[in-house]
Amino acid sequence: MDLRKLFLLLAALVILFLQPLWERPKLNPELPPGGNFNLTAFKLQLPVGRDGKIQEVPPAALAGRQGFTNKYFYTDQQDGSMTMLVPKTGVTTPNSQHCRTELREMTDGWLPFGVHTLEATVRVAQVQTHTVLGQIYQAGNLHKPLCLLAYYADGQVKLILNQVPAGGQALTTVVAQVQPGAQFKYVLELSDLNLAVNVDGQTTNIKVPLVYGGTQFYFKAGNYDQDSHAGPVSDLPDAEVHFYKLTLKHQS
Repeated sequence: MDLRKLFLLLAALVILFLQPLWERPKLNPELPPGGNFNLTAFKLQLPVGRDGKIQEVPPAALAGRQGFTNKYFYTDQQDGSMTMLVPKTGVTTPNSQHCRTELREMTDGWLPFGVHTLEATVRVAQVQTHTVLGQIYQAGNLHKPLCLLAYYADGQVKLILNQVPAGGQALTTVVAQVQPGAQFKYVLELSDLNLAVNVDGQTTNIKVPLVYGGTQFYFKAGNYDQDSHAGPVSDLPDAEVHFYKLTLKHQS
């Protein structure tokens, strides 16, 4: 092989193996979460508030280099990840007994037809029992999720699917086992009443009951800590989740 062919071969190998590194978005530890992530489609729900109502931050206040940050929602100074912290006790929503630092998609809702995708890369740095990292939630007055993607302290990742819109009769499926504390990727995709859950390349397909055919939904992503509960806001952190990627996609 002549030198020119050898050079071209080496160049091709460099591109093949190193391209994912330069395509990976760099997170700036000096910016708030809204400076590293596109949060214009979300509002933030926090485990604090007053008069029994949680504090919510609208998309305009989250976005950009001057976006919102506080002790529960901030940028990690080491790796630039979007960090969501939940205390042991705090303010909860009227329909939940658990606290959350969670992003809620701002939409009136979309039907379960076409392709609707939530993709995230996360690391659970601290959890007591389990926390919910992603949800597909019913829009409207029922205030119940279609499904929850939960991470457990032993590294199990489970998909919990409510069989009826009013809640209950939940089907729980173990979709992955990851090393506790390790970074991993998850994808929740709802398409024509088929729910595909992908964790680090491993896909589980679950059929959504036909009763949901006319229901509208929205995505949630964050740290909905199932060990926490309502009470005076505690200084004791209970669950800590880091996001390295977060994207939404809707196709009709």
